[in-house]
Amino acid sequence: MAKLDPKNFKMALREAARMREANEDPYFLATALLNQNFRLRQLESVANLAEQVLQSGTTDELLEQMQAALSSIRGDAKKAA
Repeated sequence: MAKLDPKNFKMALREAARMREANEDPYFLATALLNQNFRLRQLESVANLAEQVLQSGTTDELLEQMQAALSSIRGDAKKAA
């Protein structure tokens, strides 16, 4: 699947936010896009932390940051279920 141009993706997110706020989202597509974008950013933060661990080794600070990031993801998953 082709990746959207960043400008077009930003436009889609703005429109999704507008649709949700205006209650014009009968099939929850805008809500789903915004939710998935939020979740993707959370997962990217975990990936960045994992990359730091692989590059420079584990530190207590990195482990705490990773635990916080994972807890945030798990917390959102529990709310959605």
